[in-house]
Amino acid sequence: MKRAVLILAFFALIRSSFASVIPQPCLKALQRALSSSAEWTMQRSIADTGRVFVSTGVVDCVAGKGIDWKVLYPFESSVSMTTNKMVFCDEEGTRVKKLSELPHYARICSLADDFLSGKGDTFKEVFDCEVRMSQDGRWSILMSPRIQAMRRLFDSIVLEGSDRLSSAVFLASRVSKTTIHFKEIVREK
Repeated sequence: MKRAVLILAFFALIRSSFASVIPQPCLKALQRALSSSAEWTMQRSIADTGRVFVSTGVVDCVAGKGIDWKVLYPFESSVSMTTNKMVFCDEEGTRVKKLSELPHYARICSLADDFLSGKGDTFKEVFDCEVRMSQDGRWSILMSPRIQAMRRLFDSIVLEGSDRLSSAVFLASRVSKTTIHFKEIVREK
């Protein structure tokens, strides 16, 4: 569950900071991802164990309202990030963290809204990045955190896609690799 929260916070943070650093095709795909729904499969491997843990679920992102990250397998749980709280649901029940209990949360929400409206220029302060574009429209972004506290969570992230975000790979120094594959789904009206 903590990994899901970190992933959600990461995506919310990067929303605000891509506008002036990332090429337009990447930017559009990321903005699309952060205003849509997707099925996801996450594979997490722990170094030196040979074990791979797999989970699946769905994520719903609604601009100006929040993100719902639901794990469907192997155990049902969810994290909902709204404009004023985070709600955690799992086998232990439902826990609500209000905005006043989350010191950086208001800023993350603000940055997310800025990104979706085309504003924001904090990316260079948060990540070093390298963008690769291919002739067929595919792209990848290698991102390395500049902030020490973030480096405790991961060493780098690689985002890949074309007109849509297709995957995110989180690498943590010789400890783990988490790969998330996304498949956009049509929202019910």
